[in-house]
Amino acid sequence: MKFIFEAEWNLMQISQQTDYAMRILIFLGTMPASQGPWPARHIADVYQIQLSHLNKAIQALADKGYVRSTAGRNGGISLNIHPWELSLGDVMRCTEPEWNQSDCLRGCEDTCILATICQVKKEFLKSMGVFLERLDQVTLEDVLINRKELSDVFWDRLEANGHVTLV
Repeated sequence: MKFIFEAEWNLMQISQQTDYAMRILIFLGTMPASQGPWPARHIADVYQIQLSHLNKAIQALADKGYVRSTAGRNGGISLNIHPWELSLGDVMRCTEPEWNQSDCLRGCEDTCILATICQVKKEFLKSMGVFLERLDQVTLEDVLINRKELSDVFWDRLEANGHVTLV
């Protein structure tokens, strides 16, 4: 698990798949579409992560139509949606299908004697709703505000891994 906010308390955790999905989208949203589609291997190398793990996130994004995956020698992945059309809430819902993992939040009344009267469950559900509402207000375009800096990092990593030669 990755922690969105690390302080004295670890308040929010996201899965590795969500972390990788966000990284994929940031890469694809930053890099010129004319240079793509981008091989998944290049993206994995840029972020120094295992290709097999990255592919799971790519598949989840492709299943929702957020990225296009093309097979073959000149294949790769590219954005299939404009960055301003995709919210971070969309990505969270796509990659965190088991968010309500506890019996309490899934509504399994037979596992807790307090299930029908517990106020904690109600507050957890409300806070999750507020969290997703906030992420729904933030688009991929919003987090690409520093495209130049992101692009510089990506091009440097691509060159360091022998995928491009910069002149």
